[in-house]
Amino acid sequence: MRTFGPFYPQRLQAAVSHAERLVELLAAEERQGHRGHLGRAWLAGRAGEVERFVEALVADWRAWRRTSDTAAAALREYLDALHDGMSAQLGMLAPACCLGASATTESAPHDPQYDAVVETLEGLHTKIERTR
Repeated sequence: MRTFGPFYPQRLQAAVSHAERLVELLAAEERQGHRGHLGRAWLAGRAGEVERFVEALVADWRAWRRTSDTAAAALREYLDALHDGMSAQLGMLAPACCLGASATTESAPHDPQYDAVVETLEGLHTKIERTR
C-alpha cells in the first residue's frame, strides 16, 4: 500500500501531504547535485529517510499506537527539524513544499471511527466508579 494519501484524517493527511511534497523537493535537489560538499552530504538519502519516517508513523497509527493527532504532531515536529536543516545546510528559508500553491493533495474525509480513544487511567477509573 502506498504511504502517501489521501487516506488519513484531515490533520494527519495535511502533515503527510507536506512530507510528500518535501520528499519530491529533496529528491529533486539531490538529483541536481550542485550543492557544496556539506549540502550534498546532508541531502544524501534524505528523501528516503522522510518516507521511512512517515511509514513508521502511519504504521503506529494503523496499529492504534498513536492517534491521528499525535502522529500528525510528531510528523510536523520532524518536518520542522528538517526545515531547520534545509535552512542551515542548503540556505533554503522558504522551501517550495511549504508554499500554499504546492499543496495539491486533498484530504480524505474525516471518519471518527478511525480515531483512537485515549484516556488516562484516572479518567477510566472515574467512569467505572460512576457506573457502580
